[in-house]
Amino acid sequence: MCYQNAWMKSREPFDGPRVSKLREHGTSLQKLLLGGIGSW
Repeated sequence: MCYQNAWMKSREPFDGPRVSKLREHGTSLQKLLLGGIGSW
């Protein structure tokens, strides 16, 4: 995984089983870092 600004398009889909699980059950910071942003 890599860190980049929010306006940059990600080169990786990050949609594997581990990432999906973290998006659902991870901490709020993990969800934010993995793109789990509901609304601004």
